[in-house]
Amino acid sequence: MTRLRRAAITLHAGFVSVLPGEFRCRYRAEMQLDFADDMNMCVTAVEIGVPAARAYGDLVVSAVREWRSSEGLRLLIYAGLAHAGIWLIGVAVAAWEWPGGSRLYPVVVTFAVLSAPGIAVAVWRQRLAAR
Repeated sequence: MTRLRRAAITLHAGFVSVLPGEFRCRYRAEMQLDFADDMNMCVTAVEIGVPAARAYGDLVVSAVREWRSSEGLRLLIYAGLAHAGIWLIGVAVAAWEWPGGSRLYPVVVTFAVLSAPGIAVAVWRQRLAAR
């Protein structure tokens, strides 16, 4: 039973790590302590499974609710849309099929490839600022 209890607590900690940073920092210790207390009162596998499944479901619902209202998710969506727009411009330029080939297509594709790390760094810096 100890292995099952330890696995349930480890899985719970993994689910907690998916929560947004500000929410996770505020409630992580309390959530993990409450869950560990619940698991320590359980004796059988069924007694471990039922509250664990309930807690995991609550964490998934909380993660969706907190990420939906999170500024970080909004920033990721905007960054993803900007990056997708760059790629769509590249596809449109390629589909244009100018006589003698398009010299603009490699430039747009190169910009799209090189902008991905920049967008990722901007999102990362925003997340650090939110903490």
